[in-house]
Amino acid sequence: MGYLEKNSRWWVNGNELHASFMDWVVFIKPVHVGNGNLLRWELKFSHGTGTKEESSPIYCKTMEEAVNLVDHYSNIIHFDDLIKQLFKDQNREE
Repeated sequence: MGYLEKNSRWWVNGNELHASFMDWVVFIKPVHVGNGNLLRWELKFSHGTGTKEESSPIYCKTMEEAVNLVDHYSNIIHFDDLIKQLFKDQNREE
């Protein structure tokens, strides 16, 4: 995984991919949905490891899509700003 090698903020723990940014972290894990045969990648953005402040799950069809989504938000420094942008991008109110 060339991208992970170049980016020390990414690490793997079991079957989960994690990344740490300025004021937030993201967890990406595979989940089975529907009848259990369909695989999706679940992302949760959190205000640091072990906190209760986190986003609702976001589901992506591929790991590549999930990593690209994280990269899209990687310039946002503060968790509160990240959550606001996630809501805005999903056309939802906070």
